[in-house]
Amino acid sequence: MSARFAPTPIRAAVQKLPADEQAALHAILAAAQIMDSLFLRKVAGDNVALYLHLAEDTSPLGRARFDYFAMKQQPAVLRFATHARCGCS
Repeated sequence: MSARFAPTPIRAAVQKLPADEQAALHAILAAAQIMDSLFLRKVAGDNVALYLHLAEDTSPLGRARFDYFAMKQQPAVLRFATHARCGCS
C-alpha cells in the first residue's frame, strides 16, 4: 500500500551545531513526539485502538496496513521527526 511513497532520507550534521542548539533540537524532537501522540488521539477517538490492533498483525499485508495507517495519521511536519532519523542521540 505504501510502496508508492518513496522514502526520502533526511540527513543533517547536527554534531556541527553548538551544544545549546543540539539541546534545543532534542527538546523540539521530544515535543514533536508528544504532539504526534496527541494528534493521533485528536483526529479520531478510536485511532489508538486501531493503531494497536494493526500493530498486532505481523503478516506482510498487516505490516503494509500498519505502515500506511501510521503514515497517514501523522502530521507531515512530524512524520520524520525522530531522534534516530536525524542522527541525534
